[in-house]
Order: sequence, then structure tokens, then C-alpha cells
Amino acid sequence: MTTERAPGQPARCPLAWMHPDDILPPGDPAVRLTAAEGQAVEEALAPYATQELQMLRDNMVFRLEDLHPMPIHPSEREEWARTLPTTPQNLRSVYTTLQMERAAYAELHRILTHRNWAELLLLYTTQTGTREKTKYPSSGIQAGKAVQHIRDAWDKRVADLRTERTHRLGCTCA
Repeated sequence: MTTERAPGQPARCPLAWMHPDDILPPGDPAVRLTAAEGQAVEEALAPYATQELQMLRDNMVFRLEDLHPMPIHPSEREEWARTLPTTPQNLRSVYTTLQMERAAYAELHRILTHRNWAELLLLYTTQTGTREKTKYPSSGIQAGKAVQHIRDAWDKRVADLRTERTHRLGCTCA
């Protein structure tokens, strides 16, 4: 699709409407970890991820005990959650936390089950250039730091691949 432009107006870059993730999606085969990187990530982070999984499971049990009895049917549970009391104990907050922990547990369980070391690396490390915004889960602080160099190298590879693909697609801006 081309748009009309005024005389003297520079041509619009063909990639001006594309998000960088559309140029090189996160799941693209070109951005996989090498076998050595995957093994290093597995050795460093899998034990901490397993501990995190156990901690989430234990926390969910305690929250479920606080919320017992909980309706079985999803529509009833939705109505029940809306009417939870906030005093003397804030049960709405407990239910919200339970939902977040269930989602985190499911995501971490999926990553470990599928042995997706790239996603585990992303979970326990910070993006290159954002060191001050520490994102490490509590049990994996040291483990995440131990493989941060792999994340930095991976981020550089991804940035280089995106730049290369934008140039191949006709972008002269990047």
C-alpha cells in the first residue's frame, strides 16, 4: 500500500509500520540458544526454577486454605470472587495473588517440561542495558547473574539479526 506524498517529502520507510518483533519474532529459529548455551542455562537455572516451582505450589496451598470453600464452577467462582470480603482479612487480595501464582506456576512448569532453556534464560535474567531494573525471582538471584553473559550475547545476536533483516527488507533508517 502506498500513500500520496507532497513534493519534496521524503519517501516513507517500507518498515515504518512494522514492530521489531514482526521482523524477527521471539520464537524464530534464528534466535535459538546454541547447545552449549542451553546446557549452561540448564545447569545454572533448572535447580532454582525447581525451587521456585515448589515455593509457588506451597504458597498456593496456603492461599487455597484461606479461601476454602471455593466454588467449583467457573461462573460461580467469578461471582464469588467479586463478593469476597475485604475485612477483616482481604480475601479479594488473597484470591488475586492466588490467580497470579497459578499463572506463574503454569508458565514455569511449561518451560521446565518442554526444556525451553531460552525462555528460562529470559525469565531469570534482565535484558541487556536494563541492569538497574533487576527482575530476578527470589531463589534465582545468583543463578541469573551467573548466566547474564549468555543473555547479553543472545540479545546482541537478536539485535544484529533484526538489523540485518530490516536492511534486507529495504529499510535504510536502522
